[in-house]
Amino acid sequence: MNTKKKAYCHHCGGKTNQEILFKETEFDTREVFFESLKGESRWVVEQREWEITKCLGCDFLNLDIETIHVGNKNTTSQRIPGNPRRQVPSWIFGLDRKYIEILGEAYSAFNNGSFRLTLMGFRAVIDIFMVDKVGDTGSFSSKLALLEQEGEISSSQKQLLDTAIDAGNASSHRGYCPSEETLHSIASIIEHLLNTTILVTKIKEISSATPPRPKRT
Repeated sequence: MNTKKKAYCHHCGGKTNQEILFKETEFDTREVFFESLKGESRWVVEQREWEITKCLGCDFLNLDIETIHVGNKNTTSQRIPGNPRRQVPSWIFGLDRKYIEILGEAYSAFNNGSFRLTLMGFRAVIDIFMVDKVGDTGSFSSKLALLEQEGEISSSQKQLLDTAIDAGNASSHRGYCPSEETLHSIASIIEHLLNTTILVTKIKEISSATPPRPKRT
């Protein structure tokens, strides 16, 4: 058996050389399926192949589970921890806890394929951001208008946020399910706004801690 393979490492965030530490196959009769061409039912034998690998770059472990339905030849693969659709940026831990908690749930929903829940979470983050900046002043539209007037966002950012909020409303009330690409776009908008907020705070901290220039005599 080849004791090494190239596979995705959840810690490195890409494909790396890995050592195969454990590999085993098991069989189980799981269900009955109906074969329409022959007009008869058959048992599906489920074959599971378990494989634990260790990344040779970072020494972290990865688990692969491949499930094969022998009867109907359907195959599914699962890697734990898996390859996320979107990585949680490390800088979010510099945000207020209310942002961290909701963003954590939204990213988790995104990576698990729950796109509607992801969009609802992103919409909630946008609402919290607006209330923090301009207060609970009424509708989403009025808050966005105030954000633009006070220079917190540009006109293009206002348009993007308005689109994101409308999509969130559609998901909550009209059963709309966004595409993965749409969610990546909305996540990028939110990350840009929140990261800018952190940078502004850091700039103020650095400025206040910097000794003033000595006055010339």
